[in-house]
Amino acid sequence: MFAGIDEFQVQDQREDISYPVVVVYPTTVPSQNHKIGLYDIEATFQAPVKSGSWPLVVISHGMGSSKLVFRTLAVFLAQQGYVVAMPEHPFDNRNDNSRSRTLENLQDRPRHISQVIDFLVAHPQFKAVINPKQIAVVGHSLGGYTALALAGGQPKIQHKTIDVQADPRVKVVVLLAPSTYGYDSEGTLDKVKVPVLMISGEHDDMTPLRHAEIVKSRLKDLSRLTHHIVKNGTHFSFLSPFPKEMIGPHFPPGNDPADFDRLKFLDEMNGMILEFLKRSMI
Repeated sequence: MFAGIDEFQVQDQREDISYPVVVVYPTTVPSQNHKIGLYDIEATFQAPVKSGSWPLVVISHGMGSSKLVFRTLAVFLAQQGYVVAMPEHPFDNRNDNSRSRTLENLQDRPRHISQVIDFLVAHPQFKAVINPKQIAVVGHSLGGYTALALAGGQPKIQHKTIDVQADPRVKVVVLLAPSTYGYDSEGTLDKVKVPVLMISGEHDDMTPLRHAEIVKSRLKDLSRLTHHIVKNGTHFSFLSPFPKEMIGPHFPPGNDPADFDRLKFLDEMNGMILEFLKRSMI
């Protein structure tokens, strides 16, 4: 299979705004290089979706990040028979982070992902091919917080529960260098019953390993948790490679330790996530 790609606008009726979501999906059309801004993606624009019954994976980026930072993972999964959605969280992205560090953002993020699921399972292009019983969320950094909330997490700040809604359609979550902000209280992850894959960077100085330990200490059923620590990995090791013009001391997400091979690791990570999804979404 190959990867097709398209971009849509999802409506947030609560705020009367819309935000972009890039969708990568299986197709029989051989892939062509498609460019979005500075980023190259090996996927054919507006190719027909291959008929079948495909799981849906929604990727929640980190605070102040971009919808395209997991494009290589999205293309890989699409080639394996997954529909992958990469939304850009409104007011918490690279172009507009005006709510990034607010309570409002913590409340809104899970709603955005549920809206994307609503949009795609009803969309004429995808409703016949998405299996609504096989939906996963992948979250990086604050996206990990988001994924946990959708899986039943009840985050609290100063003993007050943040107003988030779980989405029972989410059957599996993958946490990449997760932020566990709001979950370091008794009972916050009691309702998370889905399988969880958590991958942490050994040398992550933004969401260090103590964040992973919070997940391990709060989940009721550790048999459903798979945890992997990436040797020499940092907070940004999980992101797709950046164009050469973006790499340098001025842009930490594009840099790696001298002894870390991001491309090699991403191949390993993609395989790990695929194996987990296949095993967990029965």
